[in-house]
This record gives sequence, structure tokens and C-alpha cells, in this order.
Amino acid sequence: MNKKILLSVLILGFLITVGVSSALAQGWFNGKKDIDPERIMVKKEEMFKAKADLLGISIEQLKEYWSEGKNIGEIAVEMDISEEELRSKIQESHKAKMTEHLNLLVERGRITQEQADTKFTYMQERMDNCDGHVGKFTKDLKGDFSHRKFNRLNK
Repeated sequence: MNKKILLSVLILGFLITVGVSSALAQGWFNGKKDIDPERIMVKKEEMFKAKADLLGISIEQLKEYWSEGKNIGEIAVEMDISEEELRSKIQESHKAKMTEHLNLLVERGRITQEQADTKFTYMQERMDNCDGHVGKFTKDLKGDFSHRKFNRLNK
């Protein structure tokens, strides 16, 4: 009986140690506590511009909709943009952003052009087969669709 308890305590201790180590290795809350208000403001402005461009409206118009609590899907409905047309616009935006990021990776020598082409083809196939459910390319109907992780490469 005591051996079972001791073994359970040891396993629990190991799991806690691994969990805490993982959290500390990545930083608490994935390092987001270190984002300063200025950077948050810049990211929000980038998001406003990207969505306004996507919908073909001014940033000020988008901010009005945003202040009313409307997401991009609701704005599109108000503007008589069909779901299919919105999806197509989002996918085209993603393709452009993806191409920009892959080109940057190639320019900086982090991947080869062949790897970039392969990745682009793979991502293109994923987008083409997207059925509109929440995922990397369509979750944007509420959130920011600029590939956040890639934006760090622009520094």
C-alpha cells in the first residue's frame, strides 16, 4: 500500500516538474506579458487596415463597426457580401501574406525556394479544401487573421 502511494507521489511530482518546466521554457502565458501597449496598438492598427482593405471600406468605417461590436462576418452581411465572396477574399489575403512570409524566409536563408514552393502548394491545397469551419484560414470571422507568428520575422 505504501509503495503505491509513494509511486503515485513520485509520478505526480514528475508531472508537475515537467509541466512547470514547460511553462517556464516558453514563458508564462506564452511570453505575451512582455508585449508593451505601443506594440498592441500597432498590431490593432494593422488588423484594422487589413480588414478594411479586405472589405473595401475605410479604416474609420471599420472602426465604427468594431465599436458597435460587429465582427467581420456581420459587417460583410450588412454590406451584401456573400459568405463565399468573403471566404474567397480571406483566402486571397492569406495567399498574399503567405507568399510574403515565405519569400522573407527564403531571402533570409532560413528555407530554400523549393521548400517555400512545397509549403505554398500544401497550404493552397488546405485552403482549397476548406469547408468553412473554424480553422487557421476561416477562424478570422471574429479574430485577427494576420499570421502572428510570421510577423515576428519582420523585425
